[in-house]
Order: sequence, then C-alpha cells, then structure tokens
Amino acid sequence: MSYPDPRHLICALGADLATLVAAANSFRGASIAFTVDDNYSSDEADDRMDRSFGVCWDRVHPNAWTDADEEAVSSHGAVMYALSPSLERADAAAAAADAVRFAVHLLDHGAVAVKGESAGIAHGAVRWHQLATELEASTGLARDRVARLAMTKRPLGGDGYYESLGNHLVGLPEVYVAKVVGLTERGAVKLLDDIADELAAGVDVIAKYDATLDPTSPYEGGFEFKINPYGIIRVPTRSPLLPARVGI
Repeated sequence: MSYPDPRHLICALGADLATLVAAANSFRGASIAFTVDDNYSSDEADDRMDRSFGVCWDRVHPNAWTDADEEAVSSHGAVMYALSPSLERADAAAAAADAVRFAVHLLDHGAVAVKGESAGIAHGAVRWHQLATELEASTGLARDRVARLAMTKRPLGGDGYYESLGNHLVGLPEVYVAKVVGLTERGAVKLLDDIADELAAGVDVIAKYDATLDPTSPYEGGFEFKINPYGIIRVPTRSPLLPARVGI
C-alpha cells in the first residue's frame, strides 16, 4: 500500500488575515518553507475553533495552555492555514524543528494561537516558546525529541490501544501500546515516548517487545495529513514490555 509523504499543516488564528499572511511569508526556516493555503484561510472568525482547539490542547505537559490562550481562540478574527512541502523521511526531524520555529514566529508577529493540524496538537503561546527554547539548546537526537514532543498528540485512546499521532512528522512509525489493567494514561505516555526514543536511536523494538509493524493507516479517507506512511508499531498485551511497566 502506498501513502503520500507527510506534510505539516499549520493553523494560526489572529485579528486579521493580512497580518497572519505577512508573518508566514516572512519566516525563513533552515530546512523548509511554508505556503499559505488561500482556499481555506479566511479573514473571518470560525466558530468551530473553540471546539477544535479544545480537543487539540496538549494534556501531557503541565500548564500547556492557559485561560488567556482559550480567550485568544474565542476572540480571534481570522484563520490562516499554511502547508509545508512533502517531507523526505531523512529530513523530517529537522523539518519538525522548523515547524516549531514557524509556530513561534507566527505568535511573535500577530498570531494569537497556533496548532499543528497534521497531528491535532495545540500548545499555548508560552509553551510554544518554551519548546522553541529547548530546541535551540539541544542537538542531535535530543533536538529531534523536542520536535517530536511538540508536534505529536498522545495518548489517543482507541478500542484496545493507547496511540500516538504525529510520529510521521519526524520520520518514525506511530506507536500503539495495548491497554492492560493497571496501565494508566500517564504510564502509557511514558511507554509511547520511550519506544519512540528507541526507534529514533535505531533499536529493533519489534524484536525487543514482540511487536508488529502494521503498514495500514486508520486515517484513510479525508484525513490524509494524519496518515503515517511508515506504519504503526503495535505492542500487544503479550509483550514482555507490559507486565514490568504496569502501574507506572
């Protein structure tokens, strides 16, 4: 099965569209540029944004958004969407770092709220700036990890698994960990992050955890930006990983 290469789709809210477009056009990333989507951007408020940001706020990092961020979403006057080019796998982590820089650049030049549509993740203005500062203070795999945590949503909860969404934006497969008795959401987040760290470091997690690589995506049909062409690592209930980690 063949899926399209990943792309970043960024949504930014502000007082007016001209200011948002000017901010997007003035960004100079090290690895990628962003193009404003004229078809879906609007110089009017979108009453769906309260709910959209509401389900996208990051709930992993403490105080990832504030009442002021919610008010900024509610009082916006324009919506802009911007797209990255298609991402080559080897360049994806660097591009994700640029996506974080792009978000902060928008906030510094008139945007009041930003979210990554490709994974459905939103941070408040202060948290976006924190992530950008962490990026500039790190290198190599540590930098790539910051970019991944910024641009991925976790844990999503399917019928039988805790799930990540957005690893394709750093060139990695998604990670799904089976739900077992005693595994909390906080524990699941740690497992999802630990396994993604190992994938980035080249560890054979399939062999290590008796996992499988599922090449299919649940996001076919209208959700192409969320499709991970690198597949899904599924860690089953029988995995040696789970019994020792239950109850984290």
